[in-house]
Amino acid sequence: MLLKCLSKSLNDKLGKLETVVKNAGSNSIYKDVKIDVVNNVAYITSVNAKVCVIERLDVESDSNFSFSVEAGTFIKFMKKQKNGEVRISLSDKKDSITIFYASGEYTCPAFDVNNFPMVYNIPCDGGISVKMSDYVSVLNRASDYTEVDDFYPCIENVVIDIDPININIVSTDRNTIYRYFIPNQYNVETMFIPVSNVSAILLDKHISKTSDLLSIKVDDTKTYFSTPDVDMYETHFEGNYPNWRFVDEHFVKTSTYVFDKDLLVQALQNNIKVNEFDHCKLIFTEKGCGIMSENPSSGKSCKERLSSLSHYGEDIICNVLCGRYLGIVKSVSCNRVVIEHDHKSHFNKIYGEDNKDEYFLSSSVIV
Repeated sequence: MLLKCLSKSLNDKLGKLETVVKNAGSNSIYKDVKIDVVNNVAYITSVNAKVCVIERLDVESDSNFSFSVEAGTFIKFMKKQKNGEVRISLSDKKDSITIFYASGEYTCPAFDVNNFPMVYNIPCDGGISVKMSDYVSVLNRASDYTEVDDFYPCIENVVIDIDPININIVSTDRNTIYRYFIPNQYNVETMFIPVSNVSAILLDKHISKTSDLLSIKVDDTKTYFSTPDVDMYETHFEGNYPNWRFVDEHFVKTSTYVFDKDLLVQALQNNIKVNEFDHCKLIFTEKGCGIMSENPSSGKSCKERLSSLSHYGEDIICNVLCGRYLGIVKSVSCNRVVIEHDHKSHFNKIYGEDNKDEYFLSSSVIV
């Protein structure tokens, strides 16, 4: 039972799985990596309590076989190998593997694959297929507006919420709602697909965006992702996701102000320097606009004046989280930033003037 491959190719796959291994926690059942060799393809699997990733690697083999090894030791050893051929042999008793490399050989224990955590098959039917370049980076950006909350785990997730009109990618930390949407021009069936921030980051950093399509499927308990090179799935959260549509549909703008992005970023950054509690006051009026904050413990204060490029409607005077707003404005892809305000709900809607299919709804406190 022997397989041959290039160490560089194997290391590339193991490097992507290393993130899953590091997030395994203290549970020893997630410490191994499993390799199934089937018809000259090695399926390399790593799993933890949240996600499972299966990488595919073309190899040369003399038979079909499977083994699992302690992931940390195996990955650490393979990292030391230069770009050359390696041969991995499984012993007749299936209790050890020997790695033959350019200058020697290395032997380590192998374990019974029946003791490896259960791996689920990806459903054959249903789901959606989307362009990698359109979705993966958006999912990762949306994950910046999730929050880790042991009592409310659903907000650790991004959701793909598909309705007859739009395909929406949404996240929230209960203070801000992020929404990106594109028209549902191919009449994709209505469905609700949770994607944890862990999976969003894995997809963005560890899956080749040269793959044309990403397949996403969902059942009652799991979300599944698949490309030509990798399969991945995760277990759904418990509980109900916040009703983002209610906030979105009831937002009625009563004011609109447009700012130069760089000037707005600079004003927020200057306020953060003195702002111990991360709150600042927005004062946007017809006569002038400003952002101010103060730190009672140090006696420091900041008052930044800036001019709006255009404005419409009532004055905006409210308190906001300065750091959160700075992050939002920095992420806007346009040079002109639009801030709309709803005086009834006290939410601000922030987006780039030339990119209205991506926006933020962030709460404020009227003063």
